[in-house]
Amino acid sequence: MSEEEIIYFLERPFKVVRRQQRRSLVIKLHPDKANQVLANLSVPKKVINDFLLAKSDWLEKNLKKIEAYKASYKIPAFKDGQQFPYFGEMKYFMFARTPLKKMRIVVEEGFLVCYVPLDKPEWMTEIKKLQSELIHFYKKEAAGYLIQRGHFLSQMTGLKPRQFKIQTARTRWGSCNSQKVINLNWKLIVFGYMLIDYVIIHELCHLKHMNHSSAFWSLVGDHCSNYKDLQTHLKQQTTQAAFLDQILIS
Repeated sequence: MSEEEIIYFLERPFKVVRRQQRRSLVIKLHPDKANQVLANLSVPKKVINDFLLAKSDWLEKNLKKIEAYKASYKIPAFKDGQQFPYFGEMKYFMFARTPLKKMRIVVEEGFLVCYVPLDKPEWMTEIKKLQSELIHFYKKEAAGYLIQRGHFLSQMTGLKPRQFKIQTARTRWGSCNSQKVINLNWKLIVFGYMLIDYVIIHELCHLKHMNHSSAFWSLVGDHCSNYKDLQTHLKQQTTQAAFLDQILIS
């Protein structure tokens, strides 16, 4: 196995990934793994260094954005009074004891309540177990709501997918493929109902336009008149779900 080719620039490592068919130099920045430079097999290292130097302003700007994004990864502590996002609201977390043998998380009277078996008090400090239960709760709640809401909005718009599916994705909140299957990211559960509706309507409109043409946006506007504002809000609130990615990769 050949040794990895690494170039250091702006005090950061960039992994050079070479492919014979690659025609141009491309930079890929990642919050959770090594940044990359995609290059052809024959491109000299000096050319790659010069390319990075020419892109230094762009790199500094976007690397700062990534650092700010990573700072939002902080996982809320599992302790009474901590807040977790849930359908656009911040729910106060609290522990409660139960005679049942299984841990479970529920929303009760506006609180995110984690029931812990009476004979297992140590579970209150088992972070991995608590994180796993939180993810399970979010996925279950999201699946129930997103599928139901998808069918409702499908009826409302007259846009009929073959199927709705729940998925886990890093960068996409939803997608629609050529088989008319709409995938919805369970992490949408952290957003408010209007933002969720926008994402679903967006994907439903892809059933007629598999692009982002003016005709596509016109159709989105027919069913969601304030989509531009919602699109902006979604971009601004994306980091609310970042801690879930951190739990999944930790």
